[in-house]
Amino acid sequence: MYRLFTSRPVNKKGTVLFPDFFYASTGLKQQAFKIVSHYRANRYMVRSNHILTRLVDTISVQYTGDPYDYVRRVNNELPTLAMALHLTHESNRGLVHHHAFFDRDSTEIIMINSEPFSFDNIKNNWKDLEPVKVLRHPHCDTNMVVFNNSVDPNYYSTSKGDNNDSLYVISINVAMLGLQYALWNKEQLDKTNTNIGMESAVNFVAMYPLVNMIYSFLDYAIFNRLVNVVNDRPNPPTRNQHSFMVINYYDRIDRTINGLVEIFKKRRIDFATTLMTIPAVDKKDMFDVLFPKIDVRPTIQVIWALNVAVLPTISTLLKLDAMYLSESNNQANPSNTQSYNFLRIMLKRLESDNVLNNQLDVETLLPLKRYIQNDIATYLQS
Repeated sequence: MYRLFTSRPVNKKGTVLFPDFFYASTGLKQQAFKIVSHYRANRYMVRSNHILTRLVDTISVQYTGDPYDYVRRVNNELPTLAMALHLTHESNRGLVHHHAFFDRDSTEIIMINSEPFSFDNIKNNWKDLEPVKVLRHPHCDTNMVVFNNSVDPNYYSTSKGDNNDSLYVISINVAMLGLQYALWNKEQLDKTNTNIGMESAVNFVAMYPLVNMIYSFLDYAIFNRLVNVVNDRPNPPTRNQHSFMVINYYDRIDRTINGLVEIFKKRRIDFATTLMTIPAVDKKDMFDVLFPKIDVRPTIQVIWALNVAVLPTISTLLKLDAMYLSESNNQANPSNTQSYNFLRIMLKRLESDNVLNNQLDVETLLPLKRYIQNDIATYLQS
């Protein structure tokens, strides 16, 4: 299902601008800078067995000053790393993880990829690299929590509202992560000229990749607030999890979302334009958030994870289209006909494929199958 859109349409664009969201987006970007600066400046750390700590410790490639050569050699190691750490890759189905990034009740699908990235001014810009991106999570909090050891355990339940989901999909660019770690180590050596007193991988993970993860997490949290409105669930107010004051913008975001839903009920818009109309903070719009470019071959080992990541997106698009049908006296939206046909084919493949049965434990699999049936299959019936 993740191949509903193989690329961003070039002849389509969003149709609505919301001053409320522009105000919130500007404030959130400023707030993100404040949050990032705080967590980089203070000595936070993660537990020693954190998946990112294990990953940077497992990379065997040494950085010799040539980022092109380093990235090429790390990417050649990906099948080995995937097998060693049970991560999902085009060569390896991997295992479902619990409490790797999030709380003990989480079910986490962790993918690794080799997406190319720019080396322009990398010696100065390495701090801003985002090697870890969240492709799916259940939270609707917009205060950009950093998931290190300081997170209040109650956050995981209160920030979901009435959503009982605990499924996450995370994508890691391993070469980017390794290069960021190598350049961080180099900066420390350049400053101290000695290994004595240097911080370790547990500090690096807390200060850079986890902090920079707030951007992808934030945009998906905004999408989850839309999902709650579409499903007639209340959106809880966001709670500050930082040790300093932050400004809440959820009221302006919610006004934007409610306005968008009313527009979608009345306008005949295809799925791609719908996603391009929903604004985002870090990305251009929700199309780029929900269908990001990920450089993996679509093998059976990795497709299942990508499909799980986009299920809430597919469900939301179908429900918005159903709202339009209801408001327009069942006048079908012909612009989505091809998409419906494609999704019906993909749904049959998903239902006949045993990968989900083999990959997920019963506690995760049964609710997911109910979700597919009630929130997707029901809307694809001819």
